[in-house]
Amino acid sequence: MTPELRNELKGLIKEVVAETVPAVTDAVLERFGFTVEDVPAMQHDMAHLRKSREGTEKVKSAVVSAAIGTAIAGGLWVFWEGLKLAVTIKTGAPH
Repeated sequence: MTPELRNELKGLIKEVVAETVPAVTDAVLERFGFTVEDVPAMQHDMAHLRKSREGTEKVKSAVVSAAIGTAIAGGLWVFWEGLKLAVTIKTGAPH
């Protein structure tokens, strides 16, 4: 392949990409329900989606933390009850 042909192909590819990508992007956004022509409204929608995602991540983190805390507390409770039972059996004291 000659350098001239390579440069011509690069130019054609850039031209096709420059024409195709915006059209495809607009089509996909419209398919998802965004109004591409109204940029402020679309930015507002994207900001809302980001806030929703961030809120969901915070809730997920809180639920995981609560589950881990509950599991640790339950394990400590079982350990404590077992220790009390072991001391009770060893000393012969009533339960």
